[in-house]
Amino acid sequence: MRGSPGRNASCILLFIVLLAGEHFRCVEAEHCVWYGECGKVEKHPEKKYNCNYTGPPKPLPSEGYDLLTELCPGYDYGNRSLCCDVDQLNTLKGSLQLPLQFLSRCPACFFNLMNLFCELTCSPHQSQFMNATKVDTSNVLEVQYYIGKTFANAMYNACSDVQAPSSNVKALSLLCGKEAKDCNATNWIQYMFSISNGQTPFPIIPIFSDVPVSGYTPMNNQTFACTEGLEDGSGSCSCQDCAKACGPKPVPPPLPPPWTILGMDAMTVIMWISYMAFLLIFIGAVLGAWCYRKRTIMSEYGPILDSNNPLSINSNNPDQANASCCETMGERFENSLRILFSSWGSFCVRYPFSVILGSLILVSVSSAGLIYMRITTDPVELWSSPTSRARQEKDYFDSHFGPFFRTVQLIITTPLNESSIVQSILWRIRRPIWSHSRQRHTAPGAGSAA
Repeated sequence: MRGSPGRNASCILLFIVLLAGEHFRCVEAEHCVWYGECGKVEKHPEKKYNCNYTGPPKPLPSEGYDLLTELCPGYDYGNRSLCCDVDQLNTLKGSLQLPLQFLSRCPACFFNLMNLFCELTCSPHQSQFMNATKVDTSNVLEVQYYIGKTFANAMYNACSDVQAPSSNVKALSLLCGKEAKDCNATNWIQYMFSISNGQTPFPIIPIFSDVPVSGYTPMNNQTFACTEGLEDGSGSCSCQDCAKACGPKPVPPPLPPPWTILGMDAMTVIMWISYMAFLLIFIGAVLGAWCYRKRTIMSEYGPILDSNNPLSINSNNPDQANASCCETMGERFENSLRILFSSWGSFCVRYPFSVILGSLILVSVSSAGLIYMRITTDPVELWSSPTSRARQEKDYFDSHFGPFFRTVQLIITTPLNESSIVQSILWRIRRPIWSHSRQRHTAPGAGSAA
């Protein structure tokens, strides 16, 4: 049955309204929140606010193509209509130099971070996930940035293990405003977008959700895990910067069964048996020697006391007078030693203080040469000869260019408070000349807002 003309007209009108709604929704999705840079920030005159702009994205001038390819290659297509100009791209590049030093070790981590800032700074769909909450005549003073929880967690997971070799800590310890163990996806992004880090000129409030909030669709772009390579051919992160890339730890082979004797450790039993055997043999040898001497050898004092013994000096044996020359000299030498040491012992007993004082004087005089002793602790003096070629070349270098010393780095951070700007001071200590240079290690600002 054919419908009435009124009903057909109503259906056509409804269809036109739906198409118009979709058209206006698409047009609205192409709106910007800002474009270009305008007024200077009062607290940071070197930084600028982004200009308030709610129109459609504009084609990027040709002089910004190289910057766009370097920073945000995902937008390098078509007529490159974006919500940022060349000045904002230059500001974005400057604000990302510090994270580049630490996070570029892991391509996936740095790609995800760049994705976060490129969407914030230049996305032609800013009005879908950004809301300018405070504006004045020409400047954007505060924005809300709707970010997907999935994206934030994936970005954090890809960067959580990246190391900073210069300071021997994780990179997030230098970019999160707190220790890496206390850092997570939420407070890391909040710190990067907070004016307390000294880099962001105006507040950027991140709102995390995976579902639309207040009519805004959170930015939830594709991310790469640290175990994945990028589309440009970059490889995955190294094992040092990505624990998941290390793979499972090898399982050690099972231990062999223990060697036992009568239920005890075999080596312990063997050592005890060896020790007891040695002890029995030693004691038996000592007892046997003692018994043998007792039976066959007379006491050394026996011949002296017993006058009937032919070996006694008290005997009338005529052979006793026929002593050899060596025996006579030995007897005289022994008598001389006996007389000498008897006299020395008697003197020490009679004059103890004189002996002690004389000994101290003798030791002091003998040790007086220690004042001329020189202890060498310089490894160059210890391990290289003054006439060696390496030593001569080092002396030539030191005389013409100054002494060479190893560089020691200290990273000192100031406490966090409202009146101070978080920064680090990198001191290069060189003895005997100290020179120092400053290097900021705070987190980057928000794209062109940094």
